[in-house]
Amino acid sequence: MSDSPQLQLHPTAARIYRFIIRYKRMHAGDSPSRREIAAGLGLDSVNTVQNHMDALETAGLIKRPKRGYARSITIPGASWDFDESHKCAVAAGGPDDSLRTEKGGVKVG
Repeated sequence: MSDSPQLQLHPTAARIYRFIIRYKRMHAGDSPSRREIAAGLGLDSVNTVQNHMDALETAGLIKRPKRGYARSITIPGASWDFDESHKCAVAAGGPDDSLRTEKGGVKVG
């Protein structure tokens, strides 16, 4: 049995979190817009993306500036190094697609 706390995420929030990480890997650490997230996941509403991103921020899984920097999503504990040979960013530490963080496991469901 693990001593790590479990964080329960809505499945759509988990999909958005994974999308952000994959996007940052493929775009040299740049962040997607809410519209790109909605289109990439087949979601009808940018407001849905916003609501789930608010939940991800409350959970400490992402950080965003308050105003004026729409494409400035950071993943606490992650850094992005551009791999020229593969033309993508690689996470140099921090969470991965399995949704694990330094705070413990993240349960999706």
